[in-house]
Amino acid sequence: MASVRDVVGGVLAKLKVHDVQVVAARELAPRFRLFELHSKSLRGAPWSPGDKLQLLLDAGARTYTPFAFDAEHGTLSVLVFVHGDTPGSVWGRDAKPSDALRVFGPRGSIPLASLDAPVIFFGDETSFGCARALFDTHANNSSFVFEVAEPDVAKRVLGELGITGAQLVARRADDGHLRELERHLSDLAARTPRASIVLTGRAPAIQQLRASLKARSLSTHKTKAYWAPGKRGLD
Repeated sequence: MASVRDVVGGVLAKLKVHDVQVVAARELAPRFRLFELHSKSLRGAPWSPGDKLQLLLDAGARTYTPFAFDAEHGTLSVLVFVHGDTPGSVWGRDAKPSDALRVFGPRGSIPLASLDAPVIFFGDETSFGCARALFDTHANNSSFVFEVAEPDVAKRVLGELGITGAQLVARRADDGHLRELERHLSDLAARTPRASIVLTGRAPAIQQLRASLKARSLSTHKTKAYWAPGKRGLD
């Protein structure tokens, strides 16, 4: 007869809720921490690149894009950008190996595997995990453009994730850098006219870049805002 623990575990697995443990934590650069999470209930779990994972924290759920998912061993990786005192940042700053938490997912978000290559990907520091998931899927057919606070730090982190050759544009408070981003995206689209375009990260940047591309008769295939000034916990 199955134990109560086994029954509860089976129910939670069907709901895609998993009790996981931090098995590794590493700082890639200041404010960027890479975690490997493990759970027996993740073994054999369905996953597709671009899926989202919600960390169920005491202060609320926070969403990340896992990558390097190993269904055989029940492990996956999550990159946390530590900024401010948001619940996700507090957890990412303080979490250490052997810590336990509950997660919801992985479940559908951006179906990266179904995108037609080549892919043009835009984002920011909060998009690096998704960018890595895309790189794992379309390594030789992806171009990356990011708005970032510190290009040197971002380049270092992306290099640790195996992503090289990304175009990095320093973010300005007045959004004056968006014109440069528009040029980068338009140039890439001109060189790869059948590319799938994915816009992620900061909501205002996505809105302006999407409008700019549309004015050039270029359509975006997927957009996903991870955050917006003055708002927290976007999914």
